[in-house]
Amino acid sequence: MTLNQLIKSKLSEDSLLGDLARDIQGDEKFPVNGTDKEILSYIHFHTIVRGNNGVVDELKTEYKKHRNKEVPAIDLDIMFSIFRSETWAFYKDHFPIDKIIMVGSLNDFYKVFCVDNSTHRALYFDMKSDISLNDIEIIEEGKIFLGHLTRIVSVKKAIILLKQCEYPDDSLPNENTMKELLSYLSQHNTK
Repeated sequence: MTLNQLIKSKLSEDSLLGDLARDIQGDEKFPVNGTDKEILSYIHFHTIVRGNNGVVDELKTEYKKHRNKEVPAIDLDIMFSIFRSETWAFYKDHFPIDKIIMVGSLNDFYKVFCVDNSTHRALYFDMKSDISLNDIEIIEEGKIFLGHLTRIVSVKKAIILLKQCEYPDDSLPNENTMKELLSYLSQHNTK
């Protein structure tokens, strides 16, 4: 069992470890891909700030007990819970794309919606926002306004348009959002 799996296994507990697990689940900066040492250091720092770092010793003790054990196949918290800091990675791997709705001019796209036709839902990318991709919204396709600056295109066409887009210097897109969106689109560019 990994440290992250142990933390997820505590999500349903009514205990200090359960409280800690729920705090971690909601923490968008939790180093989910860090080493055990990095994760424990992060938790230690944040619990000291809150004045409850005794729970870190309890977590370490629990981890020593469970580290070499197999993950229980029926532990739903471990199998299906995701940390907030894993949200974007989860969507990137599991949210299908059938079409793209782009809003803006050819030199200034400011909204991009990646639509799944089977659910009629879309991931909404605000190209100018500094909001973390772990906080990305899923919206109903029917709530997307289709105006004169809206284009409905294929994944392949969206990649081309975004790469060719020459944003004005005073209205550049968020660099990380653009990079991640292009990576996501490329991953789904199969049609």
